[in-house]
Amino acid sequence: MSRLWAIAYKELLQLLRDKLTLGMMVMIPVVQLLLFGYAINTDVRHMPLVVYDQDRSATSRDLVRRLVVTGYYDEVGEVHGYEEMAVALRRGHASVGLVLPPDLGSELALGRGSTVQLVVDGSDPLTVGSATNTAVSLVQGYSQQLLIERLAAQGSAAPQLLSVEPTTWYNPELRTAVYVVPGLIGVILTMTMVMLTAMAVARERERGTLEALIVSPVRRVEIVVGKILPYVIIGYVQMSLV
Repeated sequence: MSRLWAIAYKELLQLLRDKLTLGMMVMIPVVQLLLFGYAINTDVRHMPLVVYDQDRSATSRDLVRRLVVTGYYDEVGEVHGYEEMAVALRRGHASVGLVLPPDLGSELALGRGSTVQLVVDGSDPLTVGSATNTAVSLVQGYSQQLLIERLAAQGSAAPQLLSVEPTTWYNPELRTAVYVVPGLIGVILTMTMVMLTAMAVARERERGTLEALIVSPVRRVEIVVGKILPYVIIGYVQMSLV
């Protein structure tokens, strides 16, 4: 056991003297943490939205307001035709376009159905999924609310609708960093334990000291474990800091 710790101590001293390896050991996990934890973000919020409102009623404006207050959309302007909407999407001024038909308010007031159109920039698949799911969910909820209000105004009992109320534990804001950073710990451990250990063995061979270790009274398993042990400890220290 004393020989194993002696090799581990020797490896640690060599690591502290090797500025390049020491710099890689410190900087690479920091760069990975900043890159994967914060720079790479799949949270889709505040998507720029242009509105083609052909109805211009209180109902149409209320629907747009409900979309904006969710935080998923930011209304950046109003267009007056499909050509203007296409230009806004093509130039990147907007990612989503909402088309409201001219008879939206009157049709809903009469209890009839109506259809709104959502135009999404398909070059970003994350935007497509988030924009579509959010808009469909909100419009369906708005439609149910209008139905209940209409039945209540007619003196009819509101139907008992079955709904699902999702509750997200451990990551209620659905932040990308929360589920990316724990996976990054495994990457850091792999890099530290495998790559740096391989570099240490290669360094011993370049300097011609590996053969001296092999012919020494130290068993080969003690050599291997002694060289790995410092990097295992360093890896778990890095994991704790992350």
